[in-house]
Amino acid sequence: MSELLALTRPVSTLEVSILHEISHIANNAPAFTWAVEKTQSLLRREAELRLLLVELDSGSPLARQEVQDFLALPNQAKLLYTSPLVDKGQEIGRVVVGFADPALAPEAAHRIAEFVGQQLGSLLGRARLRSRRTALVQELERLRDRLDQRKILSRAEGLLSSRHGLTSQQARSWLESQSLASGKPASVLAEQLVLLHTRAVRLSA
Repeated sequence: MSELLALTRPVSTLEVSILHEISHIANNAPAFTWAVEKTQSLLRREAELRLLLVELDSGSPLARQEVQDFLALPNQAKLLYTSPLVDKGQEIGRVVVGFADPALAPEAAHRIAEFVGQQLGSLLGRARLRSRRTALVQELERLRDRLDQRKILSRAEGLLSSRHGLTSQQARSWLESQSLASGKPASVLAEQLVLLHTRAVRLSA
């Protein structure tokens, strides 16, 4: 019995060490692809990993050529697992993990494959959330820029109307023609016009 414990203890220690390192990788990853590469390198080094695929589409990952090549490896015991990528309880993809002649027991390899799915899934969810936030911030900035441009164009059109008796449409057409002639955006010309008017008012005061 003591000999059996001596044999199983290193495997258990190895599993705990691998799980801890996977968690560390996922929690400190600067990018999702970086975490996948680091996890792949770790499992190759520690657990005879031969296959690590991340699938985000709805097709069958087991139909991939890489999986078929793995299953065709000669004279090796193979363990193949498909685990969901899970973020906040929702499946957002799958990870396929294959070991050849691993130093891990099948149940330990299975737990590691599931843990990889959980950790990478959570990381992917965070990356997508950051990407959506960045896109929203950028869109908000574009909206603010367009609003600022409309405001300055409206002010310039008002100045042209009051000082030169132009209608709003005529003022807009004049700015557009000057923009074409100068190669400058109409909003830039409008800003320059408003600035010149502001300076003139200050000087006259």
